[in-house]
Amino acid sequence: MRTAWEQHSGEEHRAAVEITASEAAALADALSFYLRRRFGSDQLELSAGTLSLRSLTGVSDRLGSLTSAGLGGRLVLSEHELRSLREALCLYVAERDTDSYQPPEERDRLTELRALNEPLGDLLAELPSAPATAPLVLR
Repeated sequence: MRTAWEQHSGEEHRAAVEITASEAAALADALSFYLRRRFGSDQLELSAGTLSLRSLTGVSDRLGSLTSAGLGGRLVLSEHELRSLREALCLYVAERDTDSYQPPEERDRLTELRALNEPLGDLLAELPSAPATAPLVLR
């Protein structure tokens, strides 16, 4: 996986992540699990929850496109989307990685997700700082 920060539309930075089809599928499964867990019916009452759900649904759609193509590709994420995607990955692994029997496809998915955790965390740690804006002058 290759990761980098890019500057988009003015001052905003976006994370660019190159992933394989199997990595996209694993992330899509983790995000789907996270969406079901985090956005139960009571959470959607809050407008902030609705906006976050809408943002993550867009990420889920983009992951679905990469998965359906079967080739992987480039995923561009905002800082919020990247943080939420990593949170989804961590929640999925924490809840599903048990000592009990796991089917081979689940073990493979967990292996993929554990391998993605560190590069995504490193990318978050390298978040470029926003450029200083002009100082506020009071007259």
